[in-house]
Amino acid sequence: MNLRSRRLALTLIAAGASLLLNLVPYGPLATFDPGRIFSLPVAILLGPWYGLLAALGGAAAYLNPDEPSKSILYVLEALALAFAARRGRSLVLAAVLFWVVVDIAFIASPVSFGSAFAAYQGPLALTYTLQRTLTLMVAVLVAKLIVLAVRRHLVHGESDGTTQHSLGKDSYDSFELVALLPVLLLAVGTSQALAARQQLDASRDLTETATSIRDHLDQYLLSHTQAVSTLAESLKLFDNDPEQRHELLERFAATYDQFSSVSAFDEFGRYLDVVPTEPSESLLRRNGVGDREFFQTAMLTGQPTVADVLMARSILRREVLPIAAPFSDANGRPAGVGIGVLDLPRMAQFLERYQSTANAAVTIIDRHSRVISTRPGPGIGARTVLADLSTDPLVRGSAAARETVYQYEGANDGGIRMVAVATLRSAKWQVFVEPTSPHF
Repeated sequence: MNLRSRRLALTLIAAGASLLLNLVPYGPLATFDPGRIFSLPVAILLGPWYGLLAALGGAAAYLNPDEPSKSILYVLEALALAFAARRGRSLVLAAVLFWVVVDIAFIASPVSFGSAFAAYQGPLALTYTLQRTLTLMVAVLVAKLIVLAVRRHLVHGESDGTTQHSLGKDSYDSFELVALLPVLLLAVGTSQALAARQQLDASRDLTETATSIRDHLDQYLLSHTQAVSTLAESLKLFDNDPEQRHELLERFAATYDQFSSVSAFDEFGRYLDVVPTEPSESLLRRNGVGDREFFQTAMLTGQPTVADVLMARSILRREVLPIAAPFSDANGRPAGVGIGVLDLPRMAQFLERYQSTANAAVTIIDRHSRVISTRPGPGIGARTVLADLSTDPLVRGSAAARETVYQYEGANDGGIRMVAVATLRSAKWQVFVEPTSPHF
């Protein structure tokens, strides 16, 4: 095998090893972009073209349209070190200068590096870049250590400018490694410990917020369900008096402003009355609610029923959350249901009071994984009311998780996100709380 073939074989092996190591799903290891310990030695020993090929192999693990910068920087770093080695410059200094330039660009415009970094602004961007640079420099020093260890064995006898070296330079490189590597490892270890503490604190805050929202939402639904039950008991007294029934609905609507409308339907789900009044052509008046699952459940069980979020048949055609309670006639026979329709924007405003974590995105889903309420955040995909999240990584991760706090891979940016979940006692709803400011 000639010299060029050996170099190409070595490069391809390094590219494959770099790719495999970058694909290892181990969080602490992934922060180092570990495949660089194979691709960077090739760039340093064999020059930019071979380094480019090796780096492209490792960068393939990071191809992501929402974060293109990672794979691009992976390749550019290899080229920068290859040219530095060819000119006999300090590899450590070259790597530091390269990442300082990248850091300045990141602080100036985080979103230019991908949509996943939209939340990295101001001091957070500075903290992230400093920690990231320290972490990445570890792989540079390890790569340099590999170069010193294998240079003579791999390229012994070659005499071109990319491989000649002197004993004095090797001694300087060894001294540089001995001086810098322990200090850098200590700094990275300290940084990782602080990040783990930060993640633990964030986990506690998210859990407290999710639990608080869950408890207050449970109480909110319970109190309004009891109110609708009271309405149904009163409707029983005015079953045959439309005027008094309408007055009752008006008084109830004025007392409970969280309901956008209150209404009464007979035992077949046919329209009896509603406040505010609906025009005669509305679907609510024409079709009633006889085919609605919540109506059928309330009539069958004789118990108040909290419906899933659905599209209203009122003239406004908006997303609503009905609560239905059955009532009987004077002889005890089922006579119909009273319905209070909760106003979702007002419910969201109510929940805002109990979201103790300000920088958090909150998503509440029903038992069919459809969105009831959402407070979005940067880097988190838009979730609209009634959107089906059954296939969303957020919900799939919840089904597989054993703890109330878990991590999932974002559908939009591919980043790892931490989220806390709490399940309501009064309904099969789930509350998800995740930070809008990244934790690393």
